[in-house]
Amino acid sequence: MSRLVRLGLIGATAAAEGLLHAFDAWRQSVTIGADITATDFRQASLFVRRFDLGLRAPDALHAAVCRRRDDILVTLDKRLVAAARALDARVASPG
Repeated sequence: MSRLVRLGLIGATAAAEGLLHAFDAWRQSVTIGADITATDFRQASLFVRRFDLGLRAPDALHAAVCRRRDDILVTLDKRLVAAARALDARVASPG
């Protein structure tokens, strides 16, 4: 939403009071938060060093957390789907 505000496509007030509020409500009702540990950062560092996976650091961190917790990583990113499968992480792609 920051990008949309910067581009002038939506106003800051609309983003803060409307869209972010709706997003936060959805997130609280549908998702489960997960703490990130030092081990997750170390594992993600190993994942990004596997150049065959083509992972960026945030994606590697998501994969590491999901794999540790045995959560399902849900993504539309085909590269992340392939990498998660290669890392034996559970993954779903709704697209």
